[in-house]
Amino acid sequence: MPSRGSQGHTGSYERSTSTTFAWKRVRVSRPPEGEEASAKPSTRKGRPPRRNWFEPLTLTIEYSGGPEAWVVVKTRGRTFRRPGHCQIVDLLADVNGR
Repeated sequence: MPSRGSQGHTGSYERSTSTTFAWKRVRVSRPPEGEEASAKPSTRKGRPPRRNWFEPLTLTIEYSGGPEAWVVVKTRGRTFRRPGHCQIVDLLADVNGR
């Protein structure tokens, strides 16, 4: 009894041609090097200097929305973006440089 997959097949099985594989040595060039780090002025600022927690501080808080209720806090010349579930004391620790 013929197998199920060979029903209607009358010819002999012929192997199809395949591609040949061979190793070939090639030289890979290095990518061009960029400019030196010292030639480019740094735009990233460090952390703000520490300040006294008990002195008054002016903040501007904007609601930017989204699924986590993100807020944008601007103070001391910096902008902080935080999700709405963050506590105020954690935000102030970032603002005060701690």
